[in-house]
Amino acid sequence: MLGLKKEFLGKKQRIIAVTRTKINCYEELQPKEAILHRDITRFELKEGGFTVYYQGKGKDITFLCDRREDILTHLKATYEDQHGVQLPRFPIHKVTRKGERYDCILAVGSSRLHFISKPASHHDTVHDLRQIVEIKKIVPAEPPGALEPTAIARGLVLTLANHRKYRFDSEQADNICHLIMEGIKSLGLTVPFSQSDHDGGEPFMALARTPTKNSKVFEMTLEKECRSHNGIELRPRSLVIMGAQVLERDPATHRTLACHDLSEIWSIVRYTDNPNRFALEYTNENDKN
Repeated sequence: MLGLKKEFLGKKQRIIAVTRTKINCYEELQPKEAILHRDITRFELKEGGFTVYYQGKGKDITFLCDRREDILTHLKATYEDQHGVQLPRFPIHKVTRKGERYDCILAVGSSRLHFISKPASHHDTVHDLRQIVEIKKIVPAEPPGALEPTAIARGLVLTLANHRKYRFDSEQADNICHLIMEGIKSLGLTVPFSQSDHDGGEPFMALARTPTKNSKVFEMTLEKECRSHNGIELRPRSLVIMGAQVLERDPATHRTLACHDLSEIWSIVRYTDNPNRFALEYTNENDKN
């Protein structure tokens, strides 16, 4: 990493080490400067790097580096922890692939998202904003005959680098989206953004691509082994391959219960004791169908 200070002419090669309390700057493996996290006031993007402003003798230092989003993610998260920053919190309804909804709190930081379960449990998760590769805003369709656009976003779908999707509903979806986009921008990153209508009765149809004339649609009716308090139950399902996705539907109502990209399938198991029995295993969750 290359560190520059305004009062110096030229560039000095430096290595920085970030600890829980400070940033240590080394030159030729010798400690030259230490910046306490509690003294940092703000970060600013620069071409090819970033500047750290802090209270002290030097007041600012600029670093030129590769993959600055990784360093800034860690610095911003540590800054929020050290300064006790109260992150904006929003009540949301998280939607699972099976269409189940449960309440939780989403805290949006400058570099991280915190999903906090209600009531508190060990299922709380934290994701870096740098992991987000796509954002989709879900808005209701305009009613027929509407004179002016009145649609307000009511949900978001976040796609992460590991192909995992997070779908949640919230009356504050627009504010959440704005904060997430601003955080990603502050890391020097950009992500694809889109907006689509969404039918609340089909929570995951928004994730399924609309088939084109050249899309091959394959559908078969089968029985799925579902775990319940009574043990394993066989329930009727329709398995649909549509374009690059595989959908699981209720054959009676045609309601979509789950949706996966074909690229998420890492194993297809066929049982030797029963050739008509098989399992699909996915990479992005502990799910076997």
